[in-house]
Formats: sequence, structure tokens, C-alpha cells
Amino acid sequence: MQLTHRDRNVLIGGGILCALVLLVVYGGLPVIEGLKKISSDMEAKNQILSRYRARVSAKDKYLGRLDENKKRIASFDPLFLEVTENSMASSNLQDIINKIATDSGFVGQRKEFYQPKRLNPEYQRVSAKIDAQCTPEQLVNFLVAVRNYPKHLVLSEFSLRPQNIKNNFLLFPSVQVSAIIKSPEAKEKDKGATRLGAPAYP
Repeated sequence: MQLTHRDRNVLIGGGILCALVLLVVYGGLPVIEGLKKISSDMEAKNQILSRYRARVSAKDKYLGRLDENKKRIASFDPLFLEVTENSMASSNLQDIINKIATDSGFVGQRKEFYQPKRLNPEYQRVSAKIDAQCTPEQLVNFLVAVRNYPKHLVLSEFSLRPQNIKNNFLLFPSVQVSAIIKSPEAKEKDKGATRLGAPAYP
């Protein structure tokens, strides 16, 4: 069977059309999807880069805030107990509590003083517990004296048992008072040098 000129043109045109369709499906679409993915990845990386640039540009602001916080923390140092050695902290707090109790008429029946407990690398807490017998007025005087003491003292524990003895209303409080001492933690190399008997250099 011999094809006419028109049929031949139709076949050629159809072949070209099929080739174009196959090219678009198997060649063009993957390229388009790849371009979209590249564009999306670039946008995400640009956003990350923008955040990094913003953080770098804000470095001075953050450093300024850090200095402010350090100064604010340092302003509390005068409120902490001043001790040269940790072993003296309990003794120092004991003297303070004894004086406050004596001035307030707060009769201590049992006293217990604890060794310093580290709160963080810079500060430690030292505590003292007192079981006492007193009148309501004496208890109030003691608590007010603790609150108004020049150094920072905190009532970390408090319990109270009232009792009426021969028409005398007495209180039996158990009070734990805590204070803060500034005591930077020694570095490991300093500890090792101290154990060996060598001077610890900063």
C-alpha cells in the first residue's frame, strides 16, 4: 500500500508530537522538579544564613546584657557572708544566730550547724537549725531580727508547736536559717597541685 503525501505528513507530524511528549514527560518534568527542589533548598539555606547573620550582628547586644547581669549579680556580694575559708562559714553563721537569739530572748534548746553546700561553681549555702522555747513576742523579735540583719539570711525551714504550760502560753519553734557565701570552686588542676603540695597558679 502506497502512502499519500498527506498521510506521510500526518505520520511525521505524529511522530514529532510523540517525541515532544516523551521529551517533556521523561526529560522536562524531572528537570523542572529538580529546579523547584534546588530553589526550595536555597531559600531554606538563605533563611538559616539570615538568622546566623542576625545573631552575629546582635553579638554586642548580648555581650552588653551579659555584662549587666554580671554587675547585677556582683551587687549582691556585700549581702553574703564574708569568710576566707569554707571551714569558717558554719562558725560565722553560728555567731550571728547566737547573737540574734540572745538579743531576742530566743532560748535555743538544741542547735545544729551544717557544712556549706554548693549551689553552683561560685556560691555555697550554709545553714543552722535551732529548736527553741519562747513566747510569741520573742519569736516575732527573732524573725524580725533575722529579716533585718545586714547580711542576707533566709528562713529555709520553719515549724511551730504551741503548748500551754501552767497558764503560760509557750511556743516551741524549729527554725533553719541559711546564708550564702561566695566561694569559687577550685579548678581540677588547682586541686591536683594542692594535693601534691605545689602552689596553685591561676
